[in-house]
Amino acid sequence: MTQHFLALMLALSMAGPAFGQVGWSQDFNRPGLNGRVFALGVHDGELIAGGLEFEARGSALSHVARYDGQDWRPLSGPSGEGVSGLVRAMASYQGELVVAGRFSAAGGVPASSVATWNGTSWRALGDGLELSWAAEATVFALEVFDGELYAGGLLDTADGQPVAGIARWDGTSWRPVGDGVHGGFEPKVLSLEVDPVAGVLYVGGEFENAGGASSVANLAAWDGTNWTSVGTGIPGPAGTGVHALKLFEDALCAGGNFHLSDPPTARRVACFDGLAWQGLGQGIPDWDISADVSSLEVFAGSLYVGGDFIEVDGQGGVPSRAVARWDGTNWHSVGGVDGSDLSTTAIAMTVHDGRLVVGGEFKWAGAALPLDYGTATVSWNIAAYDGGQWQALGTGLGLLSGPTKLIETPYGLIGMGAFFTAGDQLVGRIARLGSGGWEQFATFDNAVWDATMWNGDLVVTGDFTAVDGQPVTAIARYDGADWHAIGNGSGGDAVAVFDDQLYAGGLGGVRRWNGSTWESFGPQLFGQINTMRVHAGRLFMGGDFGDGNGIYSDVAAWDGADMDDLAGGMNGGVSVLYSRGDELLAGGYFSEAGGQPAERLAVWDGNVWRQYRDGVAGMSVEALIDYQGMLYVGGNFTTFWGHPASFLLRDNAGTWEGLGTLDGFPRDFLIDSTTGQLWMAGVFDAIDGIPSHGLTRMTDSTTDPIFHAGFEALVSGR
Repeated sequence: MTQHFLALMLALSMAGPAFGQVGWSQDFNRPGLNGRVFALGVHDGELIAGGLEFEARGSALSHVARYDGQDWRPLSGPSGEGVSGLVRAMASYQGELVVAGRFSAAGGVPASSVATWNGTSWRALGDGLELSWAAEATVFALEVFDGELYAGGLLDTADGQPVAGIARWDGTSWRPVGDGVHGGFEPKVLSLEVDPVAGVLYVGGEFENAGGASSVANLAAWDGTNWTSVGTGIPGPAGTGVHALKLFEDALCAGGNFHLSDPPTARRVACFDGLAWQGLGQGIPDWDISADVSSLEVFAGSLYVGGDFIEVDGQGGVPSRAVARWDGTNWHSVGGVDGSDLSTTAIAMTVHDGRLVVGGEFKWAGAALPLDYGTATVSWNIAAYDGGQWQALGTGLGLLSGPTKLIETPYGLIGMGAFFTAGDQLVGRIARLGSGGWEQFATFDNAVWDATMWNGDLVVTGDFTAVDGQPVTAIARYDGADWHAIGNGSGGDAVAVFDDQLYAGGLGGVRRWNGSTWESFGPQLFGQINTMRVHAGRLFMGGDFGDGNGIYSDVAAWDGADMDDLAGGMNGGVSVLYSRGDELLAGGYFSEAGGQPAERLAVWDGNVWRQYRDGVAGMSVEALIDYQGMLYVGGNFTTFWGHPASFLLRDNAGTWEGLGTLDGFPRDFLIDSTTGQLWMAGVFDAIDGIPSHGLTRMTDSTTDPIFHAGFEALVSGR
């Protein structure tokens, strides 16, 4: 794409008061949760997730959310909030849900890093847990043992009395756990596991001794009265820690960032059989200093291991990103989770409703490597695995990296751009909206920027060099069954049909297809073609270009024989051309058209340019459409008539109205021929606080039931 588009992607519009508010659909969230998940639990049969700030369908979930089987819902107190900060652990205790982490309030009630939820309201547990040298303590683990609630983390005070890394709540007050854990840099407890047969609580973390015992490196056992060692612990250099604990096949399994010397195969994960540590196959290789195991769970007779890794069973072993299965003898890939580059990680796991639930930081789950679009399920930061297939948790039709073009075709509504995810599907830059949501339509190896219908075929252009694994450069056509190259490729950014011939434009100007090859025509144009429009019997072209002689500047018109410079053109790039009756509108980042003032938006009446209204103050105009008799203008604005505007203006009988606030900008509009609704696509993630990733649709209210009640009816006519 052009340089101005890349610059616009980095720019955020000014938020401000909205005039003439309209409603936006709530269906364009993403499946899953939009923040990193650190903790998972099950309470009263419901799945609970905690972590960073979450949102779903326009509702703030305040770091903790419950899953109702279809969507994520808040746990709200009387004042409407969940907890005020990070959630790292949860457990059920005496019929209530206990949530802990690093926060100062729950449901508006002061609560120091730990609180309980009774289904209606929040309450603090005593004076909570604190850290004397920091604003708040951090609780990493919760567990119930011998009728008491244990909390481990980075803390040194409970109910105002000294504790060391771990404390216990007896239902009335907090108490120390012996002498706690000590030694090393910032001694802390990171994991807890109860062994009901042995009658002990296993405690893992980063510490050198517990209760005075010095042979408990990073791992110890508490029997309710005394601390004891677990073998030789998990020794290692500074920073070594035990991040997860789980009982499996009569052994205690530990995960973390360790590498034992005895046995040397005990890398990142190992199990203690009561006598010695045993490696799991060849363990998890030291492919990177950040390789780590942060969660363990038993599901369907196997031990599932989650963390930050790309393979298990040694170097060159079994590929499985961030999640793998150990059956007691061998490692197995489960596809894993991926999509967040180097930050991909599986932090928490639990079992709910007959499925393994994995939370962390990722975008999709189950994609075979090398990346197979057909095997993945998109579910941001949380997903479920039934032993064979991954499933999304939550609904949403949002996209990753917004589309640049929407088009209605005989094959359905098609969105295209640079995105990889559409709803719960992993897609290759183009997707079709079907009755059940987005569907994979084709796989392009790079972005698709524009499209048109030509002789019954869908033609697309972009920066790609392959379609469905076959060499196709810059432009391709779909005949309803297969994709085909059109010559040796041309275009990249814009495509149009004029006089039954196909024209394609991009970096290097514009060419036309003569049936056998791409050919130049008219005066040579140098630069970038961004947009093309057939209007009043001519092909209009806009972009960042000239002819080298100062005649053509950023806009021109071709009638099949001659090129018109349109009164000298613009003094800045043109992003969009749009026909409105007999007039042609041009939007972009110019301030003059035909030598006359025209701030970002100009009108060509067939002879001269004039500014539209008072123009638009801001960076650029990117999208235009006439909807219900009013002109909608999308772009990157600063002010209109002295009022702040963030992304979208509407000309209502000569009066500009700003419509809401957006954290990005539109790139395209479409009026749905089935419903008559206005769609908007672009580079954004929220509209008026409603999560809307790359795409939305205007509604009459902000509560739009289309996905759950009327979605199939909407798309069935396509």
